[in-house]
Amino acid sequence: MYVGERYIARCLDCSNYYREIGQVLIRKRLVAVATASLLIGSAAFAQDQWEEQVQAQLVNYSESLSEQGYTLTDVTTEYELNDGDSDDFWIELSGGVEYGILGVCDNDCSDVDLEIFDSESNSMDSDYEVDDYPVLTLIPKKTRRFRIHVYMADCNIEPCSWGVGVYER
Repeated sequence: MYVGERYIARCLDCSNYYREIGQVLIRKRLVAVATASLLIGSAAFAQDQWEEQVQAQLVNYSESLSEQGYTLTDVTTEYELNDGDSDDFWIELSGGVEYGILGVCDNDCSDVDLEIFDSESNSMDSDYEVDDYPVLTLIPKKTRRFRIHVYMADCNIEPCSWGVGVYER
């Protein structure tokens, strides 16, 4: 059941609110609010329409990860690639933690791909499906740096903006 944002704002002070919707819906809404807060409060705050589109895609597709128990911990955005180009960036992931890594791109992009490599350049996971929301999963054995490779497979109007959300559970 979808509860509109206006209804939530009115019911946050209602004493019966929590009992009526149950713990599952509460968690979903709190995750959505936390996700939006992290995106708004991050250095990746939207400066133009393409960045806004990327952030909207992160919020949109993060709901499925949130439903699986993942929590957004980091956002990397504000990058652009032309059709067929790629870029790499490094992140540190903690050992024993399960990660979900979500890639998205602006509305001019119909296919962006991700691959993650360990520090020895071994591929740990990849998503080269024809879509604009690749998802990687990984449980590192130990804390270390990983390289994420972003490939802009189909950008209709160049350049296309992309972003990555890092989730853990």
